[in-house]
Amino acid sequence: MQNAARVHPEWQQREVGETVFLHHAFGMKVSTFEPGRAIVLEGWGAFVVDPIDERTTRVILRSRTARGLVVLYYLLGIEIPHFIMERRMLKGIKERAERQSKRRHFLFT
Repeated sequence: MQNAARVHPEWQQREVGETVFLHHAFGMKVSTFEPGRAIVLEGWGAFVVDPIDERTTRVILRSRTARGLVVLYYLLGIEIPHFIMERRMLKGIKERAERQSKRRHFLFT
């Protein structure tokens, strides 16, 4: 999986039931989509953009976790590496958003 360095217009509209491919061989179905606001992927969780004011937003990620005896395997085998990957992903989103915001501010001031 690679990060997007720019906004892809073709990714800005999704249909419920459509598969979003995380890898060429693996994807998840969209269960909810609100353009510019939220996407919920079936069996995984949600990405939500929550506006705070005109210049500030909060990105919220919520995901499902395993229950029962498999939780130990899940924590050690999946959750810790996933946390590291997700944190890097969010930091990258933040850096690109702030870079774009600074560029826009420079162009219009």
